[in-house]
Amino acid sequence: MILIRSSPWKAGTEQTPWHDVFDMDNGHVRYFGDHKAELDAAPGTTTGNSALLEAFNMHHAHTSEKRAAATPLLLFRAVPRNGKPKGHVEFCGLGVVERAERLVQWGGHQHTTFINYAYDIALIDLTAENDEVTWDWIHVRRDKDVTVTQALGLAPHAWREWVKHGNSALPRLRRRVARARVTKVRDQRPAVGSPDAADLETVYRRFDGHKHDFEALASAVAARVLPAQGIITSTAG
Repeated sequence: MILIRSSPWKAGTEQTPWHDVFDMDNGHVRYFGDHKAELDAAPGTTTGNSALLEAFNMHHAHTSEKRAAATPLLLFRAVPRNGKPKGHVEFCGLGVVERAERLVQWGGHQHTTFINYAYDIALIDLTAENDEVTWDWIHVRRDKDVTVTQALGLAPHAWREWVKHGNSALPRLRRRVARARVTKVRDQRPAVGSPDAADLETVYRRFDGHKHDFEALASAVAARVLPAQGIITSTAG
């Protein structure tokens, strides 16, 4: 296995100039490799990048037999707790490398550019396992007396499905979080005495007794706001 740990609180510093992205709700991680501006080593030869590039090749194998031997990625990130930004790590999931991109980054105390790799990782759905990965699977993979097929029997269900069908199955195997988008009325209203509350009162007075005019305004506002959120709307004239 490969363990990946990200520290968001370090993002933008000289030590970690890149910004990893953990979109847990949509099962996607954008992770930057371990090359740095001051290193003389060729891009892709550092410990982390070489391991991830090898995993990338295995994850894109064309046969289920080769994918069964592919290295699983276990992802973690540092999270704040008790008012402290570091010192606590949470498990984020089991991943497959979808894409590896070679790019130019800025960093280092001399403010120079350097070549690094960025990886787009799909988080596999672990609903059947209650969002957990059994370490028995990891231990068995290390046992030379256990075949790849035998070890696969302990893998999470979605991982076994990925081994069987390949990356074409990732859209249905990706981790998804169903979120309720309903907000209580009291939580939608602005704080009493705030500028937003004053604006809301102005709207109330302006459209009092002219509700159809307000519906036209609300439709126009929704048409502008919702597409920016990735939602397609239609309005009737």
